[in-house]
Amino acid sequence: MRHQFGKRQISNALKILYRAAAILLLTVAAFAEKLPFKNYTTADGLGHDRVNEIVRDSRGFLWFCTGEGLSRFDGYEFKNYTQAHGLPHRSVNDLLELENGIYLVATSDGIAVFNPKGAANPQSAAPMFRPFRVPFDTTDQRPIGIAALHKSQTGEIWAGTDVGLYRVAPDGDGWRLERVEPEIAHGRILKFSPFSETVSADFGSGRERAAFKLTRRGFTLFETKEKPPYGGVTSIFAGGDTDGEIFATSSSFDLLRFDGKKFSEIQLPDVRNRSWSRNQLDLRSRVDGEWWIPSSRGLMRYAAVEKFEDLARAKPKKIYTTADGLAAGAIFNLFEDSRGDIWFSTIEGVKDRLMRWERSSEKIYLYTTDDGLPEQSAATAFAEDAQGNLWFGFYTGGVARFRGGKFQLFSARNGFPTGYVSAIYADRGGRVWIATSNSGAIRFDNPAEDEPRYTVLNVGNGLSSKLI
Repeated sequence: MRHQFGKRQISNALKILYRAAAILLLTVAAFAEKLPFKNYTTADGLGHDRVNEIVRDSRGFLWFCTGEGLSRFDGYEFKNYTQAHGLPHRSVNDLLELENGIYLVATSDGIAVFNPKGAANPQSAAPMFRPFRVPFDTTDQRPIGIAALHKSQTGEIWAGTDVGLYRVAPDGDGWRLERVEPEIAHGRILKFSPFSETVSADFGSGRERAAFKLTRRGFTLFETKEKPPYGGVTSIFAGGDTDGEIFATSSSFDLLRFDGKKFSEIQLPDVRNRSWSRNQLDLRSRVDGEWWIPSSRGLMRYAAVEKFEDLARAKPKKIYTTADGLAAGAIFNLFEDSRGDIWFSTIEGVKDRLMRWERSSEKIYLYTTDDGLPEQSAATAFAEDAQGNLWFGFYTGGVARFRGGKFQLFSARNGFPTGYVSAIYADRGGRVWIATSNSGAIRFDNPAEDEPRYTVLNVGNGLSSKLI
């Protein structure tokens, strides 16, 4: 949600805030175990169930940019504006409030200047919506959509469109859209960041996605020098104890590093093929800086390097295979616990699929159904809670807690909600959250209890879907 504030103190914002606070307090008092969610749909007056953006204006109103026009919420009810009122397109993607009480509306066919006091008649001398379309040389006359609007710190207004970045400038009593010339700004603009003035873009034509930053001196592009990540980014992870470093994996060979200013990229020639995974693919140890990289050949361990680029020339310190205790050669996910032990799983067709490399002995231990784990189910998510207990989520559903050297399984057999576990998160309050594919979110409030209780949160609690 983007926040926009005017210069005046407006009471409507306080009224809505007080009303929301009162509702929240009553809800918490009445339902201690139920989060205070409220779903709003077309049945409540919302213009469409697909909401592309939410904007709060200087008067405290919430504006919902939907697939069927613009909806304003005053804390009680919705007021809708559609093509019948003069919008150039049914799909509204963004809204930007200007100082004079006028709004710019981004639609899938240009922008519209919105005057709430105008007439709902495009032919009127003072219409509610005045459209301004993107001037673009096209023979098929397809509408050019505007995905996002942004007002920079210097006061310039920018429009992100399907065909690049445009500057929105006053033109007499109207507006014009001026094409930004740098080649980097000619992709499909997806989103503006209101905090860093960074733009997310999809360049197409083989360059895929990247980002660039608007500055007073021009544009700073964030992408790899040689080529974009082939096949997209497959995982993102922090660089251990090294401040400011973020790493990402891509395709079969690529490893990318972002140092806070720019990306650099290397390829690992000994990694002939990565194992496919959904998250937590590569790992840089927080203990000693060593690299652990799964591949179809086994689990590859690289010694710590002084510079990131040195890793491209390094040879594996060790390649762990089934001869070293792996249940299978292809590794699915990796996780390092606070002791520095490395946990990993395989997705291949074996009965037991969870393993641990013990740092003190440098041995690999395989955990089986005899330890209480599910059969033929890879661990797909890992986390460690505040007490040092480890949590594992599984491909076929269920979670296991590892405490005191023993596993405790929560599965459908003992009433635990079903569904693939895509993520586990231990928050600062000591709670553990489980994301599932068809049961919503599960929260353990006291995960250190002998028999920890959990709360299931799904569409009945206000989530938009059971799929997380």
